[in-house]
Amino acid sequence: MGAVYACADAAIARCGSNSANELLALKIPTLFIPLENSASRGDQIINAEYFKDLGLCRVLSEKALTPSKLKAEIDCLMNDEKIKAALALSEIKCGNENIINAIKSSLV
Repeated sequence: MGAVYACADAAIARCGSNSANELLALKIPTLFIPLENSASRGDQIINAEYFKDLGLCRVLSEKALTPSKLKAEIDCLMNDEKIKAALALSEIKCGNENIINAIKSSLV
């Protein structure tokens, strides 16, 4: 996925914790369309609203999803300088260093 992320100007994704944190840590402007069906625990909606409240993404409800609404949201995302600025200042970072340090400390 690294090569794909490196080429991305923006992304459209569900909002599971892994994909959300990867995209935002890499500062990729993202339109989240959280899973809303009955099989979902509701966590994707909570994740999406949390990051939206921080100004780090746009969110489109699955129930509101239509071709014209999707196009409009993509257009807004691509031109949203506030999101790009918020991402640039965001403290969300790749967790690899923390994971490596935790593993090292457990080996001592």
